[in-house]
Amino acid sequence: MDKDKILEKARKENLFNDEAKNNKRKKGDEWGFIAASSVLILFGFIFYFKDKSVSHIVSIHGAYVGFKGLGEYFANKEKSDLVYAVGGLLLFIGSFILAVADIWKL
Repeated sequence: MDKDKILEKARKENLFNDEAKNNKRKKGDEWGFIAASSVLILFGFIFYFKDKSVSHIVSIHGAYVGFKGLGEYFANKEKSDLVYAVGGLLLFIGSFILAVADIWKL
């Protein structure tokens, strides 16, 4: 097999596992997480100081953290990602219950 055919075969096999694209996606995810967290924290402070419930904001953040961690865990099976996911999902479930209780005045 000549060099061109080997390179073409390697490109086809690595179409979805391109390291440069994966690195760009990872950096984008990190910046998105930082931005989303910052906005949610800002709104959390505003709601807290206005004596409003912040449980729905914490619920959104917990869902994001938990499901992001689950995705990372299923991709690489690292236990630290599983701990991260479980923590985020527990935060989500607890704050979601509080948000629903607050909405329905339970």
